Amino acid sequence: MGAVFAIATLIAAVLGGLLVTGVLTLRLLVQTRRLHGQLRRTRHELEWRYPSARELAARSGVGDRGGDRRTGAQR
Repeated sequence: MGAVFAIATLIAAVLGGLLVTGVLTLRLLVQTRRLHGQLRRTRHELEWRYPSARELAARSGVGDRGGDRRTGAQR
C-alpha cells in the first residue's frame, strides 16, 4: 500500500511540475510578445520623429546624380 502511495505522489509531483512549467512558459511568451510590440511602436515613432541623414538626403534629392546605386546604370 505504501508503494502505491509513493507512486501516486511521484506522478502528482511530476504533473504539478509540468503544469507550473507550462504556466510560466505561457506567461513568458505573452510578456515577450507585449515587449516586442512596444519595441516596434517605439522604433516606428523614433524613426518618424528623427529621420536619418540618409533618409533626409533621399527626400531632398541631395547627392542624386540620376544613377542606380545597385546596378550602376544611369537613368
